[in-house]
Amino acid sequence: MKEATSILTQGGNGSGHPPVQQQARQVGDYQLVKLIAEGRNYQDWEGKHVAAGVLRRVRIYGYDLAATADARKSLIRQATRELQIRG
Repeated sequence: MKEATSILTQGGNGSGHPPVQQQARQVGDYQLVKLIAEGRNYQDWEGKHVAAGVLRRVRIYGYDLAATADARKSLIRQATRELQIRG
């Protein structure tokens, strides 16, 4: 998996992480294959693009984990910075 995709999501599933469709385990155009890593504000998944079939690391940021407006702004900056670096 050479490239990464980051997704900033809102909404919770009780675990503090964003909801993932349980039947298909899909976020956007990516079928989530397996959980690779988990941090305080994110989950990394191996994801397969449903149309192209390519594998990517999909990082899902838990927007609802950021309790304050400043924390949410910081999380958005973190996701944006990662996308710019990995672009």
